[in-house]
Amino acid sequence: MKAGDTSRPEYIIGLTLQGHDTAACLTKDGAVVAFIEEERLNRQKHTRVIPFDAIDAVLRTAGISMSDVSYVGVSAGFGVRSFWNRCSSYIVRFPVRRWPMMLLGWFRGTRDYLRQVNQVRARYGLLWSKIVFVPHHEAHLASAFLVSPFERAAILSIDGSGEGFSSKMALGEGNRFVEFGSVRNPESIGIFYLMLTQYLGFSSYGDEGKVMGLAAYGTPRYAEQFAKILQLIPGGTYRMNMRYFSVTARGKFCLSKKFYEEFGPARAEGEPITERHEDLAASLQKVTEETIIHLVNYVYDQTHEENLCLAGGVIMNSVTNGMLHRRTPFKEIFIQPLAYDAGNALGCCYYIYHQLLHRPRTFVQRNIFWGTQYTDEEIEAVLKKWKLRYQKVEDSAEAASALISQGKVVGWFQGRMEAGARALGHRSILADPRRADMKDIVNKNVKNREPFRPFAPAILEEKIGEYFEDTILVPYMERVFTIKLEKRSVIPAVTHVDGTGRLQTVSRKTDPLYYAVIEAFEKKTGVPIVLNTSFNVKGEPLVCRPEEALRDFFCTGMDALFIGSYLLQK
Repeated sequence: MKAGDTSRPEYIIGLTLQGHDTAACLTKDGAVVAFIEEERLNRQKHTRVIPFDAIDAVLRTAGISMSDVSYVGVSAGFGVRSFWNRCSSYIVRFPVRRWPMMLLGWFRGTRDYLRQVNQVRARYGLLWSKIVFVPHHEAHLASAFLVSPFERAAILSIDGSGEGFSSKMALGEGNRFVEFGSVRNPESIGIFYLMLTQYLGFSSYGDEGKVMGLAAYGTPRYAEQFAKILQLIPGGTYRMNMRYFSVTARGKFCLSKKFYEEFGPARAEGEPITERHEDLAASLQKVTEETIIHLVNYVYDQTHEENLCLAGGVIMNSVTNGMLHRRTPFKEIFIQPLAYDAGNALGCCYYIYHQLLHRPRTFVQRNIFWGTQYTDEEIEAVLKKWKLRYQKVEDSAEAASALISQGKVVGWFQGRMEAGARALGHRSILADPRRADMKDIVNKNVKNREPFRPFAPAILEEKIGEYFEDTILVPYMERVFTIKLEKRSVIPAVTHVDGTGRLQTVSRKTDPLYYAVIEAFEKKTGVPIVLNTSFNVKGEPLVCRPEEALRDFFCTGMDALFIGSYLLQK
């Protein structure tokens, strides 16, 4: 690939197409301008549609058109080699009678993928010379290392599947990385976790987090049986016992009759959760932790680097992330909060800019507030259109902290929307962590979700050592740490049943307004923590526009809404 004209800004768009969590990312001279997931705009959680709205939004953010863009990266490998990688491992592991179904499925997938690329080309008048196909795991690896603070690092991607691989390993230095290992499908801890999630009655894609939360209630009494299904072997890989798996008539990987015979019937969606389900979840989480740690330790043995960068959908398992610094030799670990497939839009941009164009690295990811934003004028226009009663507040942080300390549940809609799966204080619902009943109040009256699901403690970064046994900063809510025993009764609403919390450390430098809310709450209560959960209701993505924030406010049990400089109360 030839470098473009360096006298003009180098804009690159990265896209996640075909499959779940489609997204668009725009960079300018190697720095992120905007990143938006299509689900935020079309309101379909984990949407699979072409991200036309997201593409238009990132272009609008920069004030440019597609003609100003040098390259458009698409997250998926293409060609004979990619097709062979997709099918070769499965063909070896499954009987000949299954081959036609699998090949037909992969052919249909490739056809549909090319159709989507051609639709993007047609809509924006793109030449093929502008399109760059970036293999799935290479996009994950790029998203992890090339925006990290490290000059050198080991890199690991762990996912369900991507062009025939469930994991890839690499060594990064400067503006490049070189792969040295992989795990091929059908060996996949990601697919195993997804199948067990569905077996446990959580049928929607993306419900793996529910199983992770449920696991804390159980005992891993099936862990030894699961370890025989997913067997760790030397060389940084593992082997799945194919007797427990099969292929559907449409070529999809699934649990076999033997699995059901050994572990019993699947839980139907909505069926009561029993001790057996909790123990299955705990056992799945246990074998997942051991598998990830096995892979990470192998990567260290091969590189002996001090730093590690992680991406891939499996890396959304924050419980495992929270133990990596204790159970592996790495000293510093950067976990990409956009680890799942949407983040490949980001990875495409940096793969092209550094790995292909050989540009030097100048950008370090300090936050992910890369989405849409609204001015006070735009927000007030909506409030007037809806004929709502509201007031303008001079000090939103002070006013919000006062209401939270009084036991009110507060909607918080401020600044640029955060990217990623977790609300980080710009599209959040905030509440008092000191009230033991607040978890049930928010779950039942606001979020309308399962009662076993925990909430995050958002803490001033300077105070982490007072409340948690680990003092590593966690700006993206990507790790679970143990809460100190004497503090669990102080913040019961954000203390999970096993004494842990998926925390977010909040920095005055990167998010001064959100920091000010927690700081003001501490002055009133002595506790430098607020309960933080995403501003949405069950089954919907994070709110994006003022209209969605207002709808959720009026349709749920929230008591107050801070939207820009305006306050609404019931």
